[in-house]
Amino acid sequence: MKPRRLALPLALAVVLLITPIEAASPGARTFFMGFTPAEYDTTPQALEDTYAFIGRHADLIAHHFVKGVPWPEAHDQQRFPAAVERDLQFRQLKRLPRQRVFLALSPITVAAQGLGGYWGASGNMPRPGSWNRKDFDDPEVITAYSNFCTVMIRLFRPDFMAYGVEVNGLVKDAPAEWPKFVKFARLVYSGLKVEHPNLPIFLTLQLDYFWADEPRQRKAIVEILPYTDYLAISTYPYVDRYADPHHIPSDYFARLAAIAPTKPFAVAETGFTAKEVSVLGTRIPGRPDWQDAYMKFLLAESDRLQARFVVWFVPRDYDLLVNRLKARRVPPATIELYGLWKSNGLIDAEGNARKALDTWTAWLNRRRGAAGR
Repeated sequence: MKPRRLALPLALAVVLLITPIEAASPGARTFFMGFTPAEYDTTPQALEDTYAFIGRHADLIAHHFVKGVPWPEAHDQQRFPAAVERDLQFRQLKRLPRQRVFLALSPITVAAQGLGGYWGASGNMPRPGSWNRKDFDDPEVITAYSNFCTVMIRLFRPDFMAYGVEVNGLVKDAPAEWPKFVKFARLVYSGLKVEHPNLPIFLTLQLDYFWADEPRQRKAIVEILPYTDYLAISTYPYVDRYADPHHIPSDYFARLAAIAPTKPFAVAETGFTAKEVSVLGTRIPGRPDWQDAYMKFLLAESDRLQARFVVWFVPRDYDLLVNRLKARRVPPATIELYGLWKSNGLIDAEGNARKALDTWTAWLNRRRGAAGR
């Protein structure tokens, strides 16, 4: 989940295909349903509440890491920094019986500007020493990242594994890095598949970037198709153009999925605001019924495309977290960025369930059938 370039003014795009959003008919579902453990506050109770919510309302948990990589430790196959180890151990302890796991790792900076930072005492620190001068195609980077993925797979025993998050952001924001990343992907993917031939290993793609520049994005995506088992997307349609989900094109997901129709489809992360939000001076309207309308479209279309899994990123609104950041005098730009997604929860800041949670739960209660794609 990263910042998007907002379309200004924020008028809804005129589209030829308007999405019919209706309640789904009863039946099976093809996909697992999950959340990330993105807590709504910094307290231990908030974290416990978040894991409990996921246990009740999902059959999959998504561990999503965009904190960088412990580069030198991973390269030398040494223990990770203590803060990293604590985070990983806690998450492992919280896994429930029969709960599926989606593990998402990324070697790319959050803003898709190049090779990611160092994960040490905190996330996204400057890479230390000579690592600060390395790039995707450096053999030591490829070795370190392959080792990192191998350790994380061993620890989490995932059912699904992304080794890059929203990688097509490089095409938009750092196009000179793309050829180096393609080489990186080829070598990392091939090595991991030898070790884990039955594990779905893939890259995730930012769908909004695809729609904003389809010819260039399509060309780049075709280049990495050999190195991804799934077509997995992330999208927050309200941010750039579709504040009212009734204006989302009916082929919003399907158009990208059609690039590689034999590859399984998945929604690696998504969300929709239930309240008005503001970023960079632009107000984005939001309503609970619009959030629910998007949920209906998301799940019905994912089922039609026989998706493997769907992840709604934010379980509960995190107003409390934003207020704590303000009290700690975190830079206003960071606060504003956090605010973009703070009202995506299926539970509001006061702990009240939204209508979209009812829609989610109705789908969760369906029998999960085998996907045919």
